[in-house]
Amino acid sequence: MHGAGGSLAVPLDWQPITGDFDRFGAELVFLGPGPDEIAPTLVVSREQVPAGTDLAAWNRASVEKLRTLLHSYHLLDELPDQVGGQPAVARLGVYALDGRSLSLLQWATLNQEVGTTIAATCPTRRYAELVEELSVIAHSFSAEAT
Repeated sequence: MHGAGGSLAVPLDWQPITGDFDRFGAELVFLGPGPDEIAPTLVVSREQVPAGTDLAAWNRASVEKLRTLLHSYHLLDELPDQVGGQPAVARLGVYALDGRSLSLLQWATLNQEVGTTIAATCPTRRYAELVEELSVIAHSFSAEAT
């Protein structure tokens, strides 16, 4: 599936979601298989990053933004990775929404002054079942020239 900032190999049973997601910087949004209340989601978003900002600094700022937006967000782990041929940070966090625990697995990469985040959310109870598929999808990302 292609968006303005790149492409992603998404399984056929994942449905693209359309809407006005620009205010969130989202360029691609997908809903995975499963009942709506436990279906995983995948979002690719991009944002302009101030000149001179490196991946580590942008990642720290992104985590702080998550803590502000999702008051119950807890970062569990982060590690270096590579996505679309670019150095990336993979991070795993959890948060609560409407009494349910959700896992948020993200891959953040920086190409010059454009930051791309691939965010996969699923109910924590389905995390072990979905983590490999989510990782394969995220690692299929290929950035397009801007």
